[in-house]
Amino acid sequence: MKCKNCGAEIKNGNMYCSVCGSELQLVPEYNISDDELLREMIDDREEKKKAEEEERLRQQKEEAKAARKKKTLKAVICGLIGLIVIVVLLIAVFTGKRHKNSYDYQYKMALEQYSDANYSKAIEYLNTALSINGKSVDARVLMGQCYMALEDYESAIEVLLEAVEIDPASRDAYSLLIEIYNTQDDYENMLALAKDVTNDDILSLFGDYLVSAPIISIRGGEYDDVLKVEISSEDNLSIYYTTDGSEPTEQSQIYGGAIEIGDGETTLSAICVDEKGRSSLVSEETYVITLTTPEAPSVSLSSGTYTSQMEINVSVPDGATAYYTWDGSTPTASSSVYSGPLKLLEGNNIFSVIICDKNGMYSSVTSRTYVYLPPDEEVQEDTALSIDTETEE
Repeated sequence: MKCKNCGAEIKNGNMYCSVCGSELQLVPEYNISDDELLREMIDDREEKKKAEEEERLRQQKEEAKAARKKKTLKAVICGLIGLIVIVVLLIAVFTGKRHKNSYDYQYKMALEQYSDANYSKAIEYLNTALSINGKSVDARVLMGQCYMALEDYESAIEVLLEAVEIDPASRDAYSLLIEIYNTQDDYENMLALAKDVTNDDILSLFGDYLVSAPIISIRGGEYDDVLKVEISSEDNLSIYYTTDGSEPTEQSQIYGGAIEIGDGETTLSAICVDEKGRSSLVSEETYVITLTTPEAPSVSLSSGTYTSQMEINVSVPDGATAYYTWDGSTPTASSSVYSGPLKLLEGNNIFSVIICDKNGMYSSVTSRTYVYLPPDEEVQEDTALSIDTETEE
């Protein structure tokens, strides 16, 4: 072992250096390679320790950063939750307030009040409902029922008439109006209400209250022939009618038999009137009759000069009448009626004939010119006698 101070060899067992007197310090022997290895090991350990410390610090920073983020996120979430709660509360308050101001809420409250017989209060709710939805038929019908319960029939009629104006197919509104008019024995207003109805389903509601309307035998439309139209009453009531499209009254023509509808457009209107003077609804049909002119008659004998008395035949359609003249004038209904074959008249004559069909329509005129010169037998005999006489003379 060597002295650390002077490097002299120290004998085994000595605690001090015999050369310099320094106290013995036990230092293991090593070589340079061991020292370098040791240093490398120490350096590696320090670098590892440093790296571990740096990793620990990095992790601490990341954990701190994550903690800050988590704290921030938590604060944001809490803020959002708080904001959502506030919004929900505001919406709830606004919706509740809006709900109370809605049509549905007001109508629902009106129904509840009506069910509880609080008719005036129900009307208040219905007025509010109508201020929100001014076209509501249901609100008007319910209001009409409230007024009827209060026996304010004038107000009920007013609001129900508004309902049928908005919805002409409202059975409820019409039923209530009919009930009011029937209760008040107001036939005229009930009839006036029915006159404006075009819906067959609604008209059926009046069936038990109005005088039955007359029945017209032939439906309106376009025809090419004259019609014979009959009108009847189920209850055998008096019938009055017009043919000019005007509304019939008890001052109109009273029906007494089939009505002839001729050429052109004709509107037939009729009513029934009962023993109390109450009128029915008007039954009405419009006819457009287009009559055709018959063809000119056919005459069998052509114009010409004849010495024998020929026959003249005229073709006459079924249901028609032929009129004729011999002087060339146009035949009329006052002229001679053709009933069979005619003989030629002596001399120069113009035969004219015309057809009048069953609808009173006249054809054009067919004319023929005939010269009939029959043999003069008397003249021939006189001439012969004269000759004989002369001869005799």
